[in-house]
Amino acid sequence: MIHILLLGYIFQVYPYIGLPRELALLPIATIYFLWLLNNPKQHLIGLSLCLIFLCISIVFSQELKDISALVGKVLICFLVYSATSIYIKDVDRLKNVIYMVFSFLLFEALLRSMCMTPSLPLLLAGPLSYKTECSPFFFDSNTSGNIVALLYAILLYTAKSHKKIVIISMALVLVVLSLLTASKASFITCICISLLYIFEKIVRSDGIRFAIIFSVVVIVGGIVIGLLSFDPSFASKLDFVTHLFQSLLDRPQDYIFGHGYYTGAKALAGKLEFAHINPALVIGTCGLLGAILYYGFIVKSMFYSASSFMMLSAFLLLSLSYLPPFFDYYFVLIAMAERAIKLNRESLRIVS
Repeated sequence: MIHILLLGYIFQVYPYIGLPRELALLPIATIYFLWLLNNPKQHLIGLSLCLIFLCISIVFSQELKDISALVGKVLICFLVYSATSIYIKDVDRLKNVIYMVFSFLLFEALLRSMCMTPSLPLLLAGPLSYKTECSPFFFDSNTSGNIVALLYAILLYTAKSHKKIVIISMALVLVVLSLLTASKASFITCICISLLYIFEKIVRSDGIRFAIIFSVVVIVGGIVIGLLSFDPSFASKLDFVTHLFQSLLDRPQDYIFGHGYYTGAKALAGKLEFAHINPALVIGTCGLLGAILYYGFIVKSMFYSASSFMMLSAFLLLSLSYLPPFFDYYFVLIAMAERAIKLNRESLRIVS
C-alpha cells in the first residue's frame, strides 16, 4: 500500500487525475500512526521534535494563513519522510525508490524539452521563461535541478549496490539533466560531488578525509564569493547573505522565533519579494531556534562519517541557492539518504 502511495507521490500523478497530491497523505498518516503504535520508540522522538518545531515556529506569526501554511507543510514533510523511511527496509527497496525518482526526472526533462527546445546558450543563460513556463510539475526548473543534484549524491554514495554499467549510465544522465534544468547551482553541485566521490576513492582515512574536505570547502567558498560579481544571479545571493547577517546582528530578538510561512519568507528578503537562500527562508519562517532543529535534523540524518559527508555537502551547497525549506520531495530524498547511510553501517557491522 505504502509503495503505491509513494509511487504516486513521486511521479506527481495526483494533479493529473484531478486530485490533490495531499490525498496520499491521509492513508500515509494512517499507516504511519498504526506503525507507531507497534514501534513507539522508533519515531516518537522524531514526532516530538516535529511538534516542538511547530510550536517555536509560529510564535511570531500574526496571520492565520502564515500559521496554517507552515503547520501544513511541516506535517506533510514529516509524514512523507516517515513513510519513505518505513518503506525502505533494505537495499533493494532503496534502489527501487532511486529508480523511481530517476524515471520521474527523465519524464519531466522530456516534457520540458517538448515545451522549449534547449540550446547551450539558453541553458547557460537560464532565462525565467524557460525555468517557469516549461516546468510541468514544479514552480520552476530550479526545483528539478535541486532534486537531480541530491539524487546524484545518493546514487554515488550507493554505487556499490548497483552494477557498474548502471551507475555510470545513470550518473552521466543525471549530470546532463542538471544542465538541462538551467540551474547553475545544480550543475556545480554535481561537479563538486563528483570530485568528492573521486577523492573518497583515493583517501581512505575518515579523519584525513574530513580535514581535507573541510579545508577545501572553506577555500572554494572564498573563491566562489570572490567570483560572485561576475554573475548577477550569484551576486544577488551575496546580497541576501549580507542582509541576513546584518539583520541578525542588528535585531537578533526579532528572529528568535518564526514569523510563519509567507511573512517569514519576506522577513529577511530586504527589498525583494522573498529570500532566495535557504538559511534566510528557514530563519525567517522558523526563527533561530527552529533553524537549529531544521539543520540539526539534516546533519543527524546524513552525517555519519566523512564518506557520508558527500550527501550532506549536496544539501549545503544547494542551500546557497533557492532551496525551499519545506518541499515534501526533498524530505523523500533526506529519508533516502538517511536510510542509505544506516544500511551501509549495518552492512559494515556484518562484515566486521
